[in-house]
Amino acid sequence: MNKAVDIWNDLRRRFAQRDPHRISRLQYDIYALKQGNLSINDYYTKCKSLWEEMSALRPLPICKCEPCCSCNLMDEIRKDQEIDQIIRFLEGLNEDYNSLKSGILVLDPLPDIHKVYVMAEKHERQLNIANLSIGGLEISHANAAKTSTDTVEELSQINANAVNYSNGKRYMNTTGSSKNIAKCTFCGMTGHTIEKCYKKHGYPPGWIPGFKSKGKQQLGAATTNTEQIQNLITLLQSQIT
Repeated sequence: MNKAVDIWNDLRRRFAQRDPHRISRLQYDIYALKQGNLSINDYYTKCKSLWEEMSALRPLPICKCEPCCSCNLMDEIRKDQEIDQIIRFLEGLNEDYNSLKSGILVLDPLPDIHKVYVMAEKHERQLNIANLSIGGLEISHANAAKTSTDTVEELSQINANAVNYSNGKRYMNTTGSSKNIAKCTFCGMTGHTIEKCYKKHGYPPGWIPGFKSKGKQQLGAATTNTEQIQNLITLLQSQIT
C-alpha cells in the first residue's frame, strides 16, 4: 500500500468487526471486573482498556444531517455512557471504599470519571496511612505480649529454682549432710563405721549405757561421781555418829 489511509482502512476492516461474541465477552468482563488486590491506578487502567475496546466495537453514532442538527443529542449519549462507566468503576471497588461510593452516588450531577478516579486515589492513600498505623499498633501489642510472656517464663524459672533450692536445703537439714551417711556393717546402725563400732571392739572406760553422744556421756559421768560422793559423805557421817 502506497498511502497511509489505505493501511488504516485495512486495519479497521480487520479488527473493528462488530462480532456479537466479542461484545458479549467484553460486557461480561466489564460487569465482572473487581478491584481485588489491584491498586486504584491499575484498576482504573484495566477499566479504561475495556471501555475503549467496547467503544471501538460499538462506536457512538454520528449525525449525518445536512446541516448537523443542534439538539446536542450526541453529548447526552456520551454523558450517559460516562455515567455508566462511573457506576461500574465504583461498584467494582473493594468494601473499604463504601463510604466513597455512597458520597459520590448521591451527588447531582455526578462528577466526571477523571475526578472520581482522583477522589478514589486520595481515599486509597488515607487507607494506606490508617493500615500502617494499625500495623504499627499491632506490632507494639505483639512486642508487649512477647515481653509479658518472657517475664512470666523468667518468673516461673526463678520460682522453680527457688523450689528446687528449698527442697535441697530441706533434705540437707533432715539428713544433716548432703553426703552419704556412714553405716556400720557389724551392728547395722548409722553414724559410725565398723572400725569405730563399740559393740565389736568394746565400750570405752566409764561408758554409761543409754547415753550415746559424748556430751551426754560426760554429763552422765559427772552425775554418777556426784552421787558416789554424796553416798560416801552419808556413810562417814553415820560412822561418826
